[in-house]
Amino acid sequence: MANHNEKVLSRFFWGFLLFASLSTSAEESGSRLYANGKGWKLEQAVVDDKKRPRVLLIGDSILSGYKNHVIKGLEGKAYVDAWVNPHHQSEHLNNVLLPAVLANGPYDIVHFNIGLHGWQEGRIKGGTFGTLTKGYVQAILKALPKARVLWASSTPVTTKGEPGELKLEPEINPVIVEHNRLAARVMAEMNVPVNDFHTLLSDNLNLARGDRFHWTIPAYKLLGKKVTESVSLELKPILGPEPHKLRVGSSSVNLQADGGMVIAGYIGPRYSDKQEGELRVTAVVCETPGVNKVAIVSCDVLWIPRLIVDAALSEITAKTGISPGNILVNATHTHHAPSTAPAHDFGVSESWCEQVQLGIVQAVVDANKSLEGGACEFFFHLGEEKTIGANSRLLLPDGIVTWINPRRESAGKGKPTGPFDAQLPVLDFRDLQGQSLAIIWNHSTHTIGTLANNVRSPSFYGLAAQELEKETGTVVSFLEGASGSTHNIDAVPVSVCIERLKAVVLNARLKAKRHNVTRLLSIKRSFKFRVRHFNEEDEAAKIKRYCEKYFQAQAKYVGAVFANMRNQLEPQQGEERETLLQVMLIGDVAIVGVPAEYFTVLGVDIKKRSPFKHTFVAELANDWIGYLPDREAHRLGGYQTWMGLHSYAEQGTGERVADDVVAMLKELHD
Repeated sequence: MANHNEKVLSRFFWGFLLFASLSTSAEESGSRLYANGKGWKLEQAVVDDKKRPRVLLIGDSILSGYKNHVIKGLEGKAYVDAWVNPHHQSEHLNNVLLPAVLANGPYDIVHFNIGLHGWQEGRIKGGTFGTLTKGYVQAILKALPKARVLWASSTPVTTKGEPGELKLEPEINPVIVEHNRLAARVMAEMNVPVNDFHTLLSDNLNLARGDRFHWTIPAYKLLGKKVTESVSLELKPILGPEPHKLRVGSSSVNLQADGGMVIAGYIGPRYSDKQEGELRVTAVVCETPGVNKVAIVSCDVLWIPRLIVDAALSEITAKTGISPGNILVNATHTHHAPSTAPAHDFGVSESWCEQVQLGIVQAVVDANKSLEGGACEFFFHLGEEKTIGANSRLLLPDGIVTWINPRRESAGKGKPTGPFDAQLPVLDFRDLQGQSLAIIWNHSTHTIGTLANNVRSPSFYGLAAQELEKETGTVVSFLEGASGSTHNIDAVPVSVCIERLKAVVLNARLKAKRHNVTRLLSIKRSFKFRVRHFNEEDEAAKIKRYCEKYFQAQAKYVGAVFANMRNQLEPQQGEERETLLQVMLIGDVAIVGVPAEYFTVLGVDIKKRSPFKHTFVAELANDWIGYLPDREAHRLGGYQTWMGLHSYAEQGTGERVADDVVAMLKELHD
């Protein structure tokens, strides 16, 4: 009886949906609006094997042209349903029609496009395109929270005529381009991979049918091939990747700074016409062909704001197809490079920010290109370097926590308030002949110190990486670890730091063992926190107490700088902010990306609680939200807890970040 009722309801529903679709199309006019196939409808595959993944293709009449190519390309791998429909962005579509179609799942992958039917003025209310498009993706994720979602840009509109004479239509196509741009911004924000149909067919206008909107069979084959490839990439983690198949590409881009750019990293502004080493962006792209692709980027800057990262990732996705959720961007935290965001009394160099953004894009695009011929194996070893760095927040007998010069301030009487993490993991990607194609390493000390005085520099980590490149013949990329509470407080000379770090990395390469990469995964999630409340008098007193005893010469200046920052933050107390957390898995090695100067005790906690044997933290990843101390550090006080642009998140945020990324790691593990 239940089955009979379900069938009756199903017939009633699809009769209603068909009526709704026809009602919509009846209001439209123009030759573009015919369905270019069997009509507006949902075509459903016959499901015989319930364990096989299911894919839903959503689109307009263009979908009718390429869907059969996708169905054939995924034969034996996935069941493919196709909803060819005439709808444009609307709340009715998001809240009624789309959920009704999704109810025919569950679907593992949804590949969608909506765009051609919304070009006419008045169809979509001005200013609502982005919101409605975001609502469309949210409707999919609400109905199918575990599904992978992919978006295709709308195809070009051409002039009418014979093939070979066609051009892009001057009135309608610009609307399509603008809608694609707005939609791409939404996809970047929501980590949705992109298939750029518009660019693909704009380069092949000779394949247009000549009726402005539709295309010939060769064009639909191109679209079908692109969709099949992208869906296959998302399917492989579900179907199970084959081990030992891995490709890697790497690249580095040198950035050009000048003496007019303000340098970040100290209390006041600094400038220099001199530079040692290169300030760079390095990128390593890893791919299990047909399964997944991730990119790891390192930038020689103090920190990397999300504004720069998001803009770069949007362009990278458009050019390479790598999902924003699969790209991790880390700042090496050098205190000797031009500023990417203001803090204390130094500002920001806008021209430098533009260079960094372009450098991120170029590095990933170039690394992606070098994947061809980059078949490799993955080697890993966990090294250790415990002489360069220590906990720098020493608790003094007077209850003050050290800052400017911990050893001098403590005079041997200070007690460490947290751990130092000496681990130095080395990831070595080697070709089948044993030659390194890319090396990534990680360590957890503040990146401060140069060979010469008053110069721009990538500091000892970056200088060591560049010397290692000369010795290994490949790109060497450094990722800064959880070092918010650790510095080179014993003043080990930079030249010595470089040699010690090189020795550990090279020794790790000798000891590294091959690890099978059966999984190459990434999760990037939104994380919300609030600006903490503060008492002006208490904050001023903390700084005055420290400076009058340990920093007398600059006490007045430092007090004024922090007062100015608090003045900026005063009206923002309690505001909710949003940032990103990320976990990435290469075989059995996990990388955690946090967007802050993260206290070492919290980084160690993540490692201890991770379900993976090998886990390391890349701080200042994908964004910058200042210091994130643990609750005990807030209780003790000290520079990293003083209210300012460098430290403003509410207490407990650091622990919440640890809890969330551990849960994400467990999700990858399970």
